[in-house]
Amino acid sequence: MIPKIDNSFGALQSGVHKVIIGKAENVKQLLTGDSGTTIIHD
Repeated sequence: MIPKIDNSFGALQSGVHKVIIGKAENVKQLLTGDSGTTIIHD
């Protein structure tokens, strides 16, 4: 999980506004916010 978090922060510092971490099988739930971890750049 630590590499995912590190890469997420790197993406946010590069201009990405929102990162969602989760299983690809749950794409629909990830996009609706019902599953996964969301990190948002303020």
